[in-house]
Amino acid sequence: MRNCLGYCDYTVHKAQLTDSGLYHCKYVEYFPFFSVLKDSCVQPIHVQMLFSPPQMTVTPYPVVEGDSLTLTCDTQLNPLRWMTYLEFTFYKYNQKIQELSSFKEYKVQSVELGDSGTYDCAVSTTNDVRKHSPAYFLQVLELFSTPELLVPSYPVVEGEPLSLSCDTSLSPHRGNTNLEYAFYKGGSRIQTPSASKKYEVSVAHLDDSGIYQCEVSSSNNVKKPSREKYIQIQELFSTPQLVVPPYPIVEGDPLSLSCDTTLSPHRRNTNLQFAFYKSGSRIQRPSSSKKYEVIVVDLDDSGSYECEVSSSNNVKKQSEKKYIQVQELFSTPNMKVNSYPVVEGNIMTLTCDTNLSPYRKTTDLWFAFYRNGKIIQELGSSKKYELKVSRLDHSGSYKCEVSTSKGVKKTSQIEYIHIEELFSTPTILVAPYPVVEGDTITLACKTSLSPHIRAGDLQFAFYKEDVKVQEPSTSDLYKILRIQQEHYGEYMCEISTTQGLKKQSQKQSITAQVLFYNPIMAVSPNPVIEGDLMTLTCDISLNPNRKTTDLRFAFNRNGKKVRRASLSKTYELSMALLEHSGKYTCEVSLRKSLKKLSQEQNIWIQELFSTPKMEINRYPVVEGDNLTLTCDTSLNQHRKTTVLKFTFYRNGKIIRESGSAKEFELKVSHLGHAGIYKCGVNTNNGVNKTSQEKYIQIQELFSTPKILVIPYPVVEGDNMTLACQTSLSPHIKSTDLQFAFYKGDKEVQVPSSSDLFRVLQIQQENSGDYMCEISTTQGLTKSSQKQDIIVQELYAPPKIATNSNPLVEGAHMSLTCDTSLSPQRSSGNLRFAFYQNGKKVQDFESLNTYEIPAIKYGNSGDYSCEVLATNNMTKNSLKTFIEVEELFLHPEIKMASSRVTEGDHMSLKCDTVPLRNLTELEFAFYRDGKNIQDFSPSDTYDVQSAGLEDSGNYTCTVKILEGNVVKRSHKFPVHINED
Repeated sequence: MRNCLGYCDYTVHKAQLTDSGLYHCKYVEYFPFFSVLKDSCVQPIHVQMLFSPPQMTVTPYPVVEGDSLTLTCDTQLNPLRWMTYLEFTFYKYNQKIQELSSFKEYKVQSVELGDSGTYDCAVSTTNDVRKHSPAYFLQVLELFSTPELLVPSYPVVEGEPLSLSCDTSLSPHRGNTNLEYAFYKGGSRIQTPSASKKYEVSVAHLDDSGIYQCEVSSSNNVKKPSREKYIQIQELFSTPQLVVPPYPIVEGDPLSLSCDTTLSPHRRNTNLQFAFYKSGSRIQRPSSSKKYEVIVVDLDDSGSYECEVSSSNNVKKQSEKKYIQVQELFSTPNMKVNSYPVVEGNIMTLTCDTNLSPYRKTTDLWFAFYRNGKIIQELGSSKKYELKVSRLDHSGSYKCEVSTSKGVKKTSQIEYIHIEELFSTPTILVAPYPVVEGDTITLACKTSLSPHIRAGDLQFAFYKEDVKVQEPSTSDLYKILRIQQEHYGEYMCEISTTQGLKKQSQKQSITAQVLFYNPIMAVSPNPVIEGDLMTLTCDISLNPNRKTTDLRFAFNRNGKKVRRASLSKTYELSMALLEHSGKYTCEVSLRKSLKKLSQEQNIWIQELFSTPKMEINRYPVVEGDNLTLTCDTSLNQHRKTTVLKFTFYRNGKIIRESGSAKEFELKVSHLGHAGIYKCGVNTNNGVNKTSQEKYIQIQELFSTPKILVIPYPVVEGDNMTLACQTSLSPHIKSTDLQFAFYKGDKEVQVPSSSDLFRVLQIQQENSGDYMCEISTTQGLTKSSQKQDIIVQELYAPPKIATNSNPLVEGAHMSLTCDTSLSPQRSSGNLRFAFYQNGKKVQDFESLNTYEIPAIKYGNSGDYSCEVLATNNMTKNSLKTFIEVEELFLHPEIKMASSRVTEGDHMSLKCDTVPLRNLTELEFAFYRDGKNIQDFSPSDTYDVQSAGLEDSGNYTCTVKILEGNVVKRSHKFPVHINED
């Protein structure tokens, strides 16, 4: 310590804040003969804090179970000792929960209710400076209450639905937390966690009885179970008992089974359904009857029986199985044959043997016999079947059947019985072969005899199409003389014996080969034109086995013979005429027994040229027209080189001599050229044909025109049409006229074929005198009288009006576009559009107003409106400037420090300036588009200890309390540097 005159020393090894104060010292000054005790000057000494007293902060707040809890021990180092190493300790109820460490945070990943308590922290240095924060009581709130399992208050009977509910309530601080519910029975989970707080059993069974419990869990692993509850499912009805007869059951007896059960006294009105099963297969569908009956049992009814009882709510119970044995009434029958083998014609007797049960000896039995599955002897008391004359078709599979009046039936085994053949089935042989038209043929009926029969014992008959053509005799032959088409058909023969045995051959189809086919007639030339040499040829093809046959040929037209039969197969006409046209056939014959016709052929003798037809280039003819007469005819395409000459006549007199031109032109200049016209066509060989006569009338061209105005009166914006009307000859086309229109003396539409002049969206300056003029290409011109047209106004020019100007941000702005319709169009519809700075802000609609509920500063500008009528006419208002005053400037984010390192305090400010007094603002902050601080009066966002995760693009939003004026800052990038 320095004094006023010299030095003295005093050392404090560990200075404390309490060591601050005014210091001085005493010292002795020595002189040669004496010493003096003196005081030094007073020196003030202030001991600065090494670091500030720590403050413990809690995040989040409030703390709810399941949250991730962070306790932060904040302090500030003295800048003069910024290199000092600090260590942090955390306590709960004065017990250490985190030993000395360099981390100033204590974290609990998932906080529980037991984490509630009094916490504090301590900061210390290596030179034993130590400071404690004030104690902080941490209350951990319950996330949700302990769940309660809600069970039905009434007894649950099997088959009924069972519904359990897991009831709990969420903390109001975590109202958006998603909870999941799980259910347990007997300690095993029966429903996995889900959002549903209900567990339902649609149909309860007895095995659903047990101890139930539910558990509620959250996404942050908070789980709470309910108390266990026992649920007893009561029985709906008892297990059924199958009641069977106590005495033995024999085939044919009735069988009655009963399914007995007892309903619960709580559900006496329940409707039960009874079903019966045999050997696992259902034999009676569920019904209200508890009985199953078989009127007549058979051996197949033996088996294991059980019954099932069910209710409408799907409760099902089965009885125990009981075996029922059905005893046999009589044995399976055995069929016997009197002799074997059996030959065609012999007597055959079958016997059906069986034995009755000793318990049913008085039972009447009935017997039936079958062959190949079809009954041959109906049920009767006789056990024998007798066949007097056996045939081959009696061979087959035989069986017999025994039955009783009660419906018991049994069948013998099937036995095949073969009837041996006496003689074979006959076949027909045809000679000669092949058969040709006109041949004489012989049919022979052939068979193979048994060695036990003579040929003379057989009789032969012949049939055609099942009609007898030769009676039975000992001859096996049948002859057909000169076979023709009428002899064709299916033939068969039949062999019979005196004992009545008959056999028929298969049917034999007999036809003869064609001697020659129907002839084909050819025409030459083809086509035939009047004057040609026409030749008809009748072609035929003979069977190669009969090539030497002589045939004769004849020709017919329209059914009448034009040439008798001869050996020549051609017929000629030296000069074909039109009357020679007709339907031709040719006929080929063989003696008088065989004739064949060709197909009918229509031969048409074609014209050299057609009857002429006179055509007029226009009809009717109007004064001033050029008239052209054309004499049309068509040459046959096969005679296109023939020279034709044409002549024209009027009123019977030649007006143009015969010549090669088929057209005649006449300049019609007056009405006197009207008359009767015709033309004629002739050839050098004297063919001459004349057209029909035509009367030609000369008509007036058109009347003086009149101008018609549509619509009338004319209002601006209309599409006005002027029509130049005239009376035309009824057959003239309007395109033959040229129409021109004039306004005053000025031509407004040059001559054209259109008789209309249109002015689209007419304006008032289009008013004036209009006329039209009609002309023809021959120079004929006619004009209408002048028509004075005045264009009236549709609606007044619009004016734009506003509810207030200037306006303040957030205020309601309303613009009105005012105008009035002309009384001539009072029913018309107007549509309005609005513009800001020349850009459309509201498209055309029927409302004449444009509104902005909360106007913004950017809405300032020049406004105008436009009116659109139904005829698409538009008018614009003058521009009006609307000024919007700002409530506050556009916000900007500012940060206190340009560089932030992990653990630093970071503070962002949303900077703006209110431009009107009493404007109250609220601020919100966002990082990477996600809200990190909701709207509040604070314009700052603080992070006590910045982490790397706090890096990102920050924005802030400012709004007034009413919320209708909102502004957002530009993005402000923040990067947290690693420590």
